[in-house]
Amino acid sequence: GYVRRPLNRTVHAAGMRQSDLARLNPKDFDVLVLYTRDWPVDPRLLNIPPIRSFLESFLDLHFNATSDEVRSTLGFVPVVRWTRGGQWIEIYLPER
Repeated sequence: GYVRRPLNRTVHAAGMRQSDLARLNPKDFDVLVLYTRDWPVDPRLLNIPPIRSFLESFLDLHFNATSDEVRSTLGFVPVVRWTRGGQWIEIYLPER
């Protein structure tokens, strides 16, 4: 009831890290949707390698693949992104 045409080819990824996306076959789907699952950490903090490493190691945080990682892993590029209240969703299509 939410879409005009049913989505016949959907694929579920275990997560949204680059390693999770690398397990997908990009020929199996036409659209990739990435979104936040947690409330975000200040993105400037993630640019400091020791802090990022600490968060990944000790808090078991797993960061979503970046746009560059999605492109290099699957060949998909971002086409639109919506952000609201610290949460976001990003839509990717195959690079042409």
